[in-house]
Amino acid sequence: MARLQCIFHPFISLLLLALLTPPSHALPILKYNVGGFELGDYLPDPVSYLSGVDYYYRPSPKAGLTTGNTHRWAGKNGFSYNIPTGPGSYVVQLVFAEIFKPTQAVGKRLFNVAIEDKVVLKNFDVFKEAGANTELTKTYENVVVADNTLTIACMQGPAENPMLSAIIIKRTDGSDIPIGETFGGEGLGEKTQFTDKKFDHQAHAVAGDTYVATDFNNDGVADALLDGSLSHSHYNNPQTGESGYIAKYEWTVGDKLISNKQTFTNKFTIGVTDVKLTVTDQTGDVASAYTQVKVFPATAGGAYCYYYLGATTSDINQRPDEGHAANIIHFQNDEFPYSKKDNTGGNAVWATRCVTYFTSVVTKQYKFSIKYKGGGAILLVNGVQKIAGGPSVNALKTIDAVVTIGVESAAVHVVFFKSAATFDPSLTFLIDNFIAPPSTIGYRASEILPTISSISTSTASIGGGGQLQIIGTGFFNGVSVSIGNFKPEFILVSSSQIVVSSIPSAAQAAANPVYIIITNAAGNSNAFELKYTNVVKAGVAWDQTFFKTGSGGKFVIKQVTSVAIGPDGKYYMGSVSGFVTQLGVGKNLIVQSQCKSKKIGQGRAILGIALNPKSTALRVYVTTSKLYWGFGALGPDGWANGAVESFVGGCGCLCYEKKVISGLPVSNHDHGVNSLLFLNNGDLLISVGGSTNAGHNTPGNKLGGYPESPLSGAILIAKLSKGGGFNGKITYNQYGDSAAAVQTGGDVSVYAPGFRNCFGMTIRTNGQVWATDNGGNFGYGDVSVSCTKHEKFKKKMFDELNLVIPGSFYGHPNRNRKQCSFGSGVKPKATMVSSTPGVVEYTSNVFQGELKGELILAKYAASGSGKTWRTKVVNNNVNLIQMTDYSGLNVINGLHGELVMPRVQQGFIAVLKPKYGSLGTAPYVIAVSPRRGVAGMQVFVSGENFANGVVVKFGANVATDVKVVENGHGLFCKVPPGSGAVSVVVALGVQSSPVIAGYDFIYV
Repeated sequence: MARLQCIFHPFISLLLLALLTPPSHALPILKYNVGGFELGDYLPDPVSYLSGVDYYYRPSPKAGLTTGNTHRWAGKNGFSYNIPTGPGSYVVQLVFAEIFKPTQAVGKRLFNVAIEDKVVLKNFDVFKEAGANTELTKTYENVVVADNTLTIACMQGPAENPMLSAIIIKRTDGSDIPIGETFGGEGLGEKTQFTDKKFDHQAHAVAGDTYVATDFNNDGVADALLDGSLSHSHYNNPQTGESGYIAKYEWTVGDKLISNKQTFTNKFTIGVTDVKLTVTDQTGDVASAYTQVKVFPATAGGAYCYYYLGATTSDINQRPDEGHAANIIHFQNDEFPYSKKDNTGGNAVWATRCVTYFTSVVTKQYKFSIKYKGGGAILLVNGVQKIAGGPSVNALKTIDAVVTIGVESAAVHVVFFKSAATFDPSLTFLIDNFIAPPSTIGYRASEILPTISSISTSTASIGGGGQLQIIGTGFFNGVSVSIGNFKPEFILVSSSQIVVSSIPSAAQAAANPVYIIITNAAGNSNAFELKYTNVVKAGVAWDQTFFKTGSGGKFVIKQVTSVAIGPDGKYYMGSVSGFVTQLGVGKNLIVQSQCKSKKIGQGRAILGIALNPKSTALRVYVTTSKLYWGFGALGPDGWANGAVESFVGGCGCLCYEKKVISGLPVSNHDHGVNSLLFLNNGDLLISVGGSTNAGHNTPGNKLGGYPESPLSGAILIAKLSKGGGFNGKITYNQYGDSAAAVQTGGDVSVYAPGFRNCFGMTIRTNGQVWATDNGGNFGYGDVSVSCTKHEKFKKKMFDELNLVIPGSFYGHPNRNRKQCSFGSGVKPKATMVSSTPGVVEYTSNVFQGELKGELILAKYAASGSGKTWRTKVVNNNVNLIQMTDYSGLNVINGLHGELVMPRVQQGFIAVLKPKYGSLGTAPYVIAVSPRRGVAGMQVFVSGENFANGVVVKFGANVATDVKVVENGHGLFCKVPPGSGAVSVVVALGVQSSPVIAGYDFIYV
């Protein structure tokens, strides 16, 4: 039989869809609503039978049509169905309807249809035969199937694309059809079962962006580190809680296997090498991805220019503090890339030395010229000064030297001085009166010296500890770090950033003064002094660990997406499977108790969880979504299936209470109703993912094929502060076309629009809301540039960290709201590698408050270990410093100063546990959980040296019902009356806990 060679991309949710073994069964007649939902006795067409691009068209329903309201279509490769009917004689009926307005004219759509390799319709024109919006049925009797599969193919003809609305199949003799195994397609019902191996988006290979390396030693090859740790499997079985994982990695170049490791280093030759990564998950599903390794020779065209702050003609031999490559030596005013130069008109004093090689293939005289405006210039060739020019601050000056160059590569140094009197500096290097192009001059990367331009701290405790960020250039080619005479461990973040994991003690540094120096194969950098003081700094250090069983092993908890802490000191965790789990966890991270709620609904995933700080009762709020709803029998209102629902305590574990909010938008992919965040007034922020990749929807695209709607792609606000008057039932004027829908009811509105898929939100001590957002993906949809125009997705998009300002637009288009231009609006405070969804303000007093008040960001760890970053917020600006290589999907403050991060696919809770020494003998408050609340609520206070008889004060007011637990490492108490942000002090006799800046509890 002829089968069309097509591409099909059904998606299995990372967070949904049960995988079960399907039975065989028999039916008297098969009826499939092609490209649509379950409709009467018509089933959605099973995608396991489909070969072809997964495109479907679902406009607003039209009167008089049934299955004709939708159809499946495809481009030049067409599509076909291979239906396991078994052998025999069949009657086949095909239903068509021309519902696409641009083809509602004679000759606008002409295509071909074949059944069992026989063309039954050629140059078929539905409109010509039936007109617009009218169902047309074609019947074919005595169709003989010789093998087990009936094939129906729709093929492109002279005009437009083939399409089909319904299929009806019955045996000629009226007997039942012994239909074989199926799996659900666009209308997968709750009871539909399927075989996971037929989903080609189950396993997901991520080979990484283009890798770049340099052949520093000129042997024609260079090492490159390839990382496939973001590869993952979307397999998920809510019945067992099993999540997918990658069981096998295969990296190949052509037909040659080069590695079967997740991450590895390999030598690659100069040039571009195409590399393929093929991954296989535990079910046997296979996926591939491609990347490139670009290896550059040690010599690159142009010059490398070093910069020297404060340098004059008498001290140019000092170490440079910055370096930058340049294609040509031609700079005017602000075109000098030096970060420490003044703006135009400034009086900073600095110099630059541009180093390059000029290659001559014959012995010849050349005229080398420097044209400049500044404090002076010098030309050196092969280390010999050829000419020098004095100051010229008001007009351009040219100095020339005629130089004989043999058959060689001559080293050329162009030195320029910017004086205080030069307001508009300029520098150009010319050869024979022309600006020297990169084809004639080049620098050697192997000779580039490292430079340091700044360090995050210039002081350290005598005992050491704490991280150190070093910013500079040239951090490649065999990098090492020296602090005095000590070589610390460090993270090489990039060629311009190094993070020292822990500053050594003064004894370890063993030098006076102590200098920080970076060294590579070319030499040493400039030095920055580090001064040790008697002020004790605890330093930030972590143990990478996890929630544990009683025996110390990993506590297994599957598919957790979100975590919150209750007033009972318990962890509450939402999961993909629709359960909320309560865990009691000790300071030693051993799980001491656990219980689980009932499932919140068939196929509903919990992605966010929060507790209301305005309530003294235990009430857990969760977001729920039926992701990939187009694969389920939800009907045309499936895009509005999201909700916020609540559980309450007092029933042994957690009891379902009610649906607080309904009608929230959910994409037909994995962008759902995400995180929750209560504001201090009791109103609730809800982050809702967008339905499109970058604002423009094409039916059938990889992000689900549905457009944005009134509340999608935004942070919303639910006015729960209205109390009993709150209306959580969101309604719309119609559901058939989400792009045109208008919200007609519900006390939920847009708080901050333009978030593509915000998953993490946090509220800082000062009341500011900060949120992360996921950047777009290649191949998942085009970019909206206006309300009527779009363009291809052209460049890599990064994740973002944003300061959320109510009413401001953050760049993800939503044409329903007439916010149509991608990237406009408020710019992010920082961008991060994908995917970095987790964010929280660190609120613990460990490390003597060194980290308190900083934002912590967590990178999603699919199959690898992840990353965390820290940043102070200064004047609403941030500077991300990588902290660890260990993280999870999201991040919260733990009870004892930990960072708690769920590993949704790996099935455990990752924890960064703070490492600190003795805190003395007096009480010490580590953290208060929850940190926000009202008088009369119970909280858990963690710390050291607590004992019976302690007095706990919130500000000036004394707490009641104090109960010391965990061998003095914690206590429960009731919050006394108060207001504002306060410190919490625990006193025992004459000793009191120190007050650490930044507050410990906030009254709301």
